[in-house]
Amino acid sequence: MALLSDGTKREIKRAANFAGFLSLANQVEYWWGNRITSDHLSLYRPFISDQTVCFDIGAHYGRKTKLFRKLGARVVAVEPIADCCRKLRELYANDPKTTIIERACGPSAGRATLRYCRLNPQNSAIAGSSREAPNAEDSNVLMTTLDALIGAHGIPSFCKIDCEGYERAVLRGLSSGIPAISFEFHSSDVAGVESCTSQLIPLGNDRFNFTRGNVHRFIASGWLTQAQLIAHVSAEPPETAGDIFALNEELSSASRI
Repeated sequence: MALLSDGTKREIKRAANFAGFLSLANQVEYWWGNRITSDHLSLYRPFISDQTVCFDIGAHYGRKTKLFRKLGARVVAVEPIADCCRKLRELYANDPKTTIIERACGPSAGRATLRYCRLNPQNSAIAGSSREAPNAEDSNVLMTTLDALIGAHGIPSFCKIDCEGYERAVLRGLSSGIPAISFEFHSSDVAGVESCTSQLIPLGNDRFNFTRGNVHRFIASGWLTQAQLIAHVSAEPPETAGDIFALNEELSSASRI
């Protein structure tokens, strides 16, 4: 489905919704469009070794969970969408190294409102995020924090955050450094990039690089300061999306890359 136009995909999903197969259609689209390649493995291998712990915050149907497991990590996958969690539990029912937590992640423990997008679950977001989907359905979900996850599962070697514009709020729930963190960015939201990186710098995660779209390698030739990163992101086309990596050089062995 990744090769089809957006309009065609919308029509397929509307038909699948009418026929009662929308969840399956969403899974097929996500898995086909997000297959794991050798480039994925090469990008993440410096941060992850056998038996380390990784957090997959905003796991959805588990692309990064699958990737981290291929690299030998124990994975804590955190996802608020019930349908996604059901699928993750099916996939990892017999895997003791994968823990599925049906919660949102944010600044404090408690409850939150999930703005659920039925046709495109990957666009679902916690209320108050910068990218709430229109015509979404509200549901009440439990929320945890990165600090609470660390208390229960230990400090991860790598933490991936992809929460549709809620990344800043997720980082407010973190009070200590992690060897390496990634968070989704959009070049149209430079202020969001600056806010997230400003929260990470006091924790020691003060060296940055980024990926762009489906290019699974670092764009910059070396680790950047915040000012250098902002300059790079500001120069990207307005529709660019990707992941920013924040390295804690004292805690990580990946600083040599």
